[in-house]
Amino acid sequence: MTEDLWPVDLQPVQPVRTPVGLLKEQAALLGPKTDNILEAYVSTHKLEVKFGDESFWTRFLIVAPTLEYHYEVFSITYGITLYPVRTESGEILNDENELKSFLQRQLQSDKTRKVVGALIAQVRDQSA
Repeated sequence: MTEDLWPVDLQPVQPVRTPVGLLKEQAALLGPKTDNILEAYVSTHKLEVKFGDESFWTRFLIVAPTLEYHYEVFSITYGITLYPVRTESGEILNDENELKSFLQRQLQSDKTRKVVGALIAQVRDQSA
């Protein structure tokens, strides 16, 4: 008879919000904020070449569908254990709270505001 050596409960000890889940939550909010002129999209890819423990690459994109235009706001990498997360600038985010703080800084940055405003203006001019 085979002895089962696996733990009885294989579920997370506490609920875990994944990096991609947090990004998708924020992505879903952009459309309604822009009267659906813009959308945000999260794209995750498995890295073929591992860099340390990181094995997933996730991009956060702003999309103007009528312009067929995509703008990458930022990208992150992380391993199978989800945290820490590494930003494209090399910043290490050790947990969900640090990732949320990073997201807020990125989404509220002057550059992101300018890009969103410029894309909205271009879409409106195109449809006028």
